Amino acid sequence: MSNVDPQADVKAILAQAQNIAKAFGRDDDLGDRIRQVSQQINNPELQVVIIGEFKQGKSSLINTMLDIDSCSVDDDIATAVQTVIRYGAQPKAALVIEDKNSDDPKLDRIPIEFNSAASYANDSRQPPDGTEIVAVEVEVPRRLLEQGVNLIDTPGTGGLASAHSARAMKAVSVADATLFVSDASQEYTKTELEFLAHAVKMTPIVVGIMTKIDLYPDWRKVHELNQGHLRRAGINIDVHPVSAFLAKAARKHRDNQLSTESGVQNVANVIKNVFLTRKLAEHRELARRSVATVCDRLAEELEAERSILDDPAQKAELMENLEAVEAKAEKLNSALARWHHALADGRQDISNKSFFDLQERLDAVQNEAEGAIESFDPLLAWDEFLPWLESSVSSAVIKNYQFLTERASALASEVAEYFDADSSELVAEMRFGDAGQVFARVSSDRSLRMTEADRADRGLSVVRGSYSGFLMASMLAPALPLIGLAGVATGFIGLPIALVIGWKTAQKEKERLLKQNRVVAIRDVQKYIRDVKFQVKHDSDNTVTSVYRRIRGHYMTLSDEMKKSSVDSRKKANEAVRMNAKERQARLPKVLARLKAIDELRAQGQALVPAAGTGQ
Repeated sequence: MSNVDPQADVKAILAQAQNIAKAFGRDDDLGDRIRQVSQQINNPELQVVIIGEFKQGKSSLINTMLDIDSCSVDDDIATAVQTVIRYGAQPKAALVIEDKNSDDPKLDRIPIEFNSAASYANDSRQPPDGTEIVAVEVEVPRRLLEQGVNLIDTPGTGGLASAHSARAMKAVSVADATLFVSDASQEYTKTELEFLAHAVKMTPIVVGIMTKIDLYPDWRKVHELNQGHLRRAGINIDVHPVSAFLAKAARKHRDNQLSTESGVQNVANVIKNVFLTRKLAEHRELARRSVATVCDRLAEELEAERSILDDPAQKAELMENLEAVEAKAEKLNSALARWHHALADGRQDISNKSFFDLQERLDAVQNEAEGAIESFDPLLAWDEFLPWLESSVSSAVIKNYQFLTERASALASEVAEYFDADSSELVAEMRFGDAGQVFARVSSDRSLRMTEADRADRGLSVVRGSYSGFLMASMLAPALPLIGLAGVATGFIGLPIALVIGWKTAQKEKERLLKQNRVVAIRDVQKYIRDVKFQVKHDSDNTVTSVYRRIRGHYMTLSDEMKKSSVDSRKKANEAVRMNAKERQARLPKVLARLKAIDELRAQGQALVPAAGTGQ
């Protein structure tokens, strides 16, 4: 691997910008802006999330790419908690756990044996009592990871794992890139396509991976069908066919042709040449904007001074303009500024509309669930019904989560208009709540309150009904003309009557128990959805508060910068006015030189990101 730092030019320009800000006495605001950007670039992290249904080959793909065995690949065991794999000089592993017994749960890390990481990830090993494993972290010395790439192996997204689905969507929402894995046994399912439709809206770039092509000779047909499904759904992603088995065999036998056929190296190349390149480009754009902001703020001061030095007669007009700029900055900096009101109103609007959206979605699920329960016996079909319920609730929560993120991004852009600013940097840095945590706190009831005792009660009811019928027949028997045959008549008459009444009693009891089962099932569905609604509302409120503070802090910093620049500009202009002709003549070249230096720095910053259409 080359030791050349691909971001060396970026770091050099940021260092220049920080030195200039310090020289102008702006180290506390503009200098701090540059330091924050430098920190991101000096410690780059590319979060690559691997998503897919259970047992689709996600873990095998990661293990093969990195030549490790830290992700579970057992045929009967699937990943239960996410595994984060990052670069480390030596192999090591740790558990990220949360203490559920604490009133203020906090994450903690516990070192574990490297070889035991997979067993913890698949939930076959349990953490200490009262704690829950949030993630398994693994560090390995691999080239693919060395530039800050973090691979995140997530639990499956569908079937019984609706909680995993929401947690996976959370991982996607904060990811830089997503690999969506599905094997070659069948074309994309409805669940997978729905998940992909959400994923492409919430992460910068998504790539499809079709695994196990060595097991299915017709994989090319499945690949073609998948491409068609994606086109019809309006999902524009590439799908790469791969085989972890062939890649392992190629490595074992050092067979380059087999390695190419496996397609695994193509995935590694996508991570390096597409994902990582995009991340580096985002950092360069961030640096460009930050340098441009610093140059603009400092140039404002120098231009005001230069105007007076160059032509003192411009004093009246210039001062009037500077006073207007300062008044605008002062107004934006005020706690009574209109953008504060817009932000506060937007915050309340997001909270209200987000909750109404959630309520509408969950009410629809509840109505559909209650209608479905009326068509079957929940005691007999509950295990088949629950996956649908959990999946439907999960889908509703994820859609609501997406609604929230879209509204929050729109609010950031709305406030930006008051500053004539670009909100893309802020939106990219915003982090939203964890929809998956909702399902960690609530659970649907997997065993109805009814037990085998209810079945026994049903049998006793049949016996009681039959006995009543037999007694009725015995009471009628003496009325028969053949008095001497009363006992025989009782048998001939009583038995059929007993059977008929017993059967009717059994049917009524069956209907009663069925109605009871449905009442209990509907009650449990209502409680489950009510608990989910409460938790989502709680988390959404926390998320909106966090987003509100992030937006407010961003624009307060921006207004502070604008105010300081306007104040300094007027101060420099006033100083220039008080100079005599000789002093102005001596000062002007210095100001022009500093302006030239700033222009050169701005040009270097612009050069970090080639202009569109240059082909560079």
